[in-house]
Amino acid sequence: MVCFASMPTAASMASLMLLISSIAQPALGSPTFVPATTHDLERRRTTGFASTCKDVSYYGYCRLEANCTTDGSTVGANTHAQYQHTFLDLGQCIKYEDKQLKWRYKSASHYQSTFCAPCSQCTLDPKTTLMDCECQYTNTKENHQTKLKLSDRVWNRNGVLGCMDITGDIDMHP
Repeated sequence: MVCFASMPTAASMASLMLLISSIAQPALGSPTFVPATTHDLERRRTTGFASTCKDVSYYGYCRLEANCTTDGSTVGANTHAQYQHTFLDLGQCIKYEDKQLKWRYKSASHYQSTFCAPCSQCTLDPKTTLMDCECQYTNTKENHQTKLKLSDRVWNRNGVLGCMDITGDIDMHP
């Protein structure tokens, strides 16, 4: 340990810096490797669904379906890519509040998802991932339009759609 009883001199500071650099840096020729964790590997396979999924469609009660690449490759870029049919309950990640569709701050269980109740006739533009719904606010009888861009929070991980911390399901019989 290096201690200074008074103000350090330039020479003592240089010695201290040399000591610190010899401890902090590995010897030449021996690189340091940090192994990737499972989380890192999973995150690398998580991609935006707009470019890695095809046949994207919205069905009835909050159900988003698509055929997604299992390796995260862009649709059409890899002719050998394998696709998996997957679906996701969007109600676990989206809420209807103040006459708007909004992303939840925290995901909800399947049984607590409520955005679809006041909204009907939703359409989805698969190119822009913009979902456009007609909704009825609880205190009025008039319908109004509200939109939300799904690619802001929906992802594809290993061929399975997801949003926030919710992972969708694989459709074994598409």
